[in-house]
Amino acid sequence: MNKSVDRTSAVVNGALYVLLFFPHEQKFFLRSLSTSPRGIIEKLGAKVIVQSANSDDTRQVRDVESLISRGVDVLVIVPHNGSAMTRAVKSANQAKIPVISYDRLILNADVDYYLSFDNVKVGQTQASYLVQHLPKDRPARIVRIYGAPTDNNAKLFKQGQDEILDPLIKSGVTGQDAYLAACQRILRGTQSMTVYKPLKNLATNAARVAFAVARGEKPPTTSTTDNGLKKVPSIFENVIAVDKDNLESTVIADGFHSAASLK
Repeated sequence: MNKSVDRTSAVVNGALYVLLFFPHEQKFFLRSLSTSPRGIIEKLGAKVIVQSANSDDTRQVRDVESLISRGVDVLVIVPHNGSAMTRAVKSANQAKIPVISYDRLILNADVDYYLSFDNVKVGQTQASYLVQHLPKDRPARIVRIYGAPTDNNAKLFKQGQDEILDPLIKSGVTGQDAYLAACQRILRGTQSMTVYKPLKNLATNAARVAFAVARGEKPPTTSTTDNGLKKVPSIFENVIAVDKDNLESTVIADGFHSAASLK
């Protein structure tokens, strides 16, 4: 792509292209146009190409590398494997295409921006709720189920949990992402809580950052994250502990799930 093209004129002419790479077609990432960066970016005036890797590291890296040559203005990547994506980011760097790491951090790579939820806070929120609801009349037992070793967020969840739980004992089940099944279990009383991540907020920020970067601007950030190579400029969204008491005022009120779907 000719990087000397005036960015503002390109937007007016509908010539800005943003590539979105998702690890799989999971509803968490592609719930609807209103909560996906795609719909928001398109409303801002850019064209969007979406690729899904179906949980295949090799395919996702290959997709990124093959589409770099199409002359896009910015890449927004949710890496299935944060380490495996390093090679593709190097190709983007060589082509002078900015890279935004979305939701999951790309490791050991020259990433321009990282937008996610505060994943350490997710773990802390899970553990804090748990500690407050441990049985007082008997010893409790801990059961901890970790995420995939290729998912950097899983490590951050554990880090946050460790800060609260060690050396306490945990009992019961908690979760995160406010999946429909989890919210239904909360209402039935078989799951204590989940951590709600307002996707629309994150998607909106990601879209605005991607659009600004595509125009050659440098949007402000609120933090940095060490990915092993550099301190990546970052923006983190807040998370909310949700249980039966506040499910309606959070998940349902935001339209994340309807009241009817939870019955």
